[in-house]
Amino acid sequence: GDFRSNDKKQNINFRNELIIHFLTALLVDYEKQWYLGMIRRRTLYILIKLIEKAKHQHSLKLH
Repeated sequence: GDFRSNDKKQNINFRNELIIHFLTALLVDYEKQWYLGMIRRRTLYILIKLIEKAKHQHSLKLH
């Protein structure tokens, strides 16, 4: 009887470790995605600013 209950406990521990591992992997992936998204947004912001500046300079040349 003791062997079976011990086996069950090991299964529960193993499952918990799997769940923790899976959640950690998900979290790391989410953080990576968020970070990449932040970089993308910042890059977009910089590009927009550069385009606005270029347009402004271009319109100054036209006048």
